[in-house]
Amino acid sequence: MKKLFVIALALVTAVCVTACGKTPEPVTEPLTETESEQGYAGMANPWQDCDTLEDAAKIAGFEMAVPDRIEGYPYIVIQAVENSMSQVYYVNEQFDPDKSKTVLIRKGTGNEDISGDYNEYGENEVVTMHGVDVTVKGDNGLVYNAFWFQDGYAYCINAEAGMSREQIENLVEVVK
Repeated sequence: MKKLFVIALALVTAVCVTACGKTPEPVTEPLTETESEQGYAGMANPWQDCDTLEDAAKIAGFEMAVPDRIEGYPYIVIQAVENSMSQVYYVNEQFDPDKSKTVLIRKGTGNEDISGDYNEYGENEVVTMHGVDVTVKGDNGLVYNAFWFQDGYAYCINAEAGMSREQIENLVEVVK
């Protein structure tokens, strides 16, 4: 009886292991035009490209103040999510994935961190800048992420190449 039980248990285990190791069948149906433009199927991109901050304000439902330009970042991309969020990317190279670095400024409704930056940094602190408590995160004296909350909105600045605290403080003054 024990031998039968052991054999049955071994068979069940083998079937389970075999089932877990199977790879899914590839999708053979062509993607729709919208899906292929997005580069993936199943998830819609909520961000809408905008020509101006005014266009972004109409989509997001609120205005956003940002600098006209940031030195060293001559290219700008403006986007918004309907009734939720606006963002402006400042790009240092003309969208070259090997060279491009960005500064992102984002504003959204609510009081949660909207930065999307989940990196661990050695330097994290809350400092007061222009009357607002700003959480700054970075390493070696450079700030890579700053976020704060004010008047029902969440704000963030993400700097891929890092910025000095003074540069971040100047941006906070314009954005807040």
